[in-house]
Amino acid sequence: MPVLIPDGDAYDCRVCGQARGLVQHLRAVVEQDAAAVEAALENLQRQIAAKAGRAGSVCVTLGYPLRDIACVGPRDAGVVVKFVMDPLDVDCKQRTFVAAALAPAADLFEALYKFICTS
Repeated sequence: MPVLIPDGDAYDCRVCGQARGLVQHLRAVVEQDAAAVEAALENLQRQIAAKAGRAGSVCVTLGYPLRDIACVGPRDAGVVVKFVMDPLDVDCKQRTFVAAALAPAADLFEALYKFICTS
């Protein structure tokens, strides 16, 4: 699956490291079959949507710098959260995209910074 990168003019983007617990959780997820990966991402999507107050308008992807392995939610969602894995914990990143039309974007970025999931 190619990497999903939302249109640069239509979205604002922030990058942060993943929370330590999330790194460990996602490392276990990527080792599972496709159905389990999708189920885990759907769980993350629900939690992110609840935290952001954007039910139905959140896309979540999981993958590596040059390819996504799974994506749930509409690819043109108002909020897109990409979890990018790396062999080194410190290099596992969370890229959060918020549609420029959504205001205030700063509040959404703050709410989702170093997102912590509840399994």
